[in-house]
Amino acid sequence: MVGRLEGHLLDILQADPRTYASGSVYSMGWSGVTRPDRGLAAQGGWVNIYDGGYEPSGGGHRPAIYLGLRALEYEDTLEAPALAGGLVEFRKLVVPLVIVAQAATELEARAQRDQLCSNVRLVLASHIVESGYWYELRTGLSEATAGETHAWLNRQGAANAVTVTAGILLPCRFLYVWTA
Repeated sequence: MVGRLEGHLLDILQADPRTYASGSVYSMGWSGVTRPDRGLAAQGGWVNIYDGGYEPSGGGHRPAIYLGLRALEYEDTLEAPALAGGLVEFRKLVVPLVIVAQAATELEARAQRDQLCSNVRLVLASHIVESGYWYELRTGLSEATAGETHAWLNRQGAANAVTVTAGILLPCRFLYVWTA
């Protein structure tokens, strides 16, 4: 069930043009969305959505959205069991989306990261309830180990060969029902 929820989440982001839209923070926007783990080529200037965990070495394929971290792919918790014609479990799944952008300056890397994060939250706000998948989706909540939104900045290189990576860990909390 976890894979089904994660896959649907990424499918929503891939299908919605708001994922790569411009905005008040990063006015240029991106050219579109691609899914390298689904056979589409990763491209700079596109939002690359990965079905796997964050890879710090994927610099040429930024901006990107990753599904979790190597150390924390997801957190799935039983909230309450019930018997209703069989076993029913009300569960909470927390998936940390890792949103990463890269640019030559800190200001531009932050702007891209912040715009992409805003775009992702805007898209997902339209999908709070997804019949057959989850009955509630919230982003950026602090109710779990991966429940807080964390942002970071990394500057590498020297002189005119500087690359700045700006990232954010955006937790997505799903409430869903699993039946035996």
